[in-house]
Amino acid sequence: MKLPAIQFYPGDWHKDQGVQALDLAQRGAWFELLLMMHDSDVGVSQPGLKAGRRQSAAIPRAAAAVCLFA
Repeated sequence: MKLPAIQFYPGDWHKDQGVQALDLAQRGAWFELLLMMHDSDVGVSQPGLKAGRRQSAAIPRAAAAVCLFA
């Protein structure tokens, strides 16, 4: 059963040097990736499992936004 909410700690987000090294657009894209992982029926980290078409189309765009200026 999928949980309806995600635990998010703003203090941890703001203290993480890796997150803070990203610009605002990159942080937004990273947060979208976190939400996609939460919404996914299969964990993105589970090898061999595929995300649905919607997630598959969105992940490269969001990942490219995160990596664009890295």
